[in-house]
Amino acid sequence: MKWAKVTILGKANVGKSTLINRLLNRKIAGVTPVPGTTATAIVGERELAGLRVFFVDTPGFLKPRDERDEESMAEGMKEVLDTDLIYFLIDAHTGLTKEDQSVLEKLAHFKGKVPIFIVINKIDGVPKERLLPFIQEISEELYWDEIVPISARRGANIDELLKTTAKYLKGREGEPPAYLVDVDQKPILHDIIREKVLSKIKGPVARGIRVEVGEVDVGEGRVYVQAFIVVERPSVKAMVIGRGGRMIKAIGTMARQEMEEKFGKKVFLDLSVVEEKSRV
Repeated sequence: MKWAKVTILGKANVGKSTLINRLLNRKIAGVTPVPGTTATAIVGERELAGLRVFFVDTPGFLKPRDERDEESMAEGMKEVLDTDLIYFLIDAHTGLTKEDQSVLEKLAHFKGKVPIFIVINKIDGVPKERLLPFIQEISEELYWDEIVPISARRGANIDELLKTTAKYLKGREGEPPAYLVDVDQKPILHDIIREKVLSKIKGPVARGIRVEVGEVDVGEGRVYVQAFIVVERPSVKAMVIGRGGRMIKAIGTMARQEMEEKFGKKVFLDLSVVEEKSRV
């Protein structure tokens, strides 16, 4: 069977993870209202029009605040270098922002070489009298092959997006590269844990919290996962642990339950909270 690759790009918190979960009809990417949940590219596969199609969800294009953010952006652009189609997501509520323009500048090189879809997400709640002029503005100002308005959260117009995508994908012969097929479990486990952390920890402090996945051992009937919640200072560590360990226990329970649903096996989650300085 031929295969193809679709790369999903856009600024942070525009709904890329929600979209890829919707496209695959199952959850592989963490979804939270906090920007930057997806730290590394995540790959999901489905059959579409007789092709094996790999959808690649990339890190959000945040304004870099440190070296890690720079690496995240570099990985996102690396995914574009070898792709059959690009989805560029724009938030219907915020319109075309400076961050969007920044990513579009990076995509200019691919104009005419790779089909580019402008996917306007989060159309639910935006009145037509506001949405239609926005679509018209995009159609006049941006380079694109298709403009598709959707709601990834509600599933609105997803079938149309897939149908239009199929028209552009010719497929490649041979076996797809190992990095698409042999998907590392760690990014998925990372997203599950970080999503649970951010569902409990609110405010500006949340962005300074990282998740590291250590040893992963998938055995017969059980999975062992070692993971660390990395914080910047003792006060945040105390917050994540919670009084009597209640917070970390709740985070661990939610994450473990979702992992068990994913693997279909008993999961032993060894979850610790450590300070950044202790990881150096």
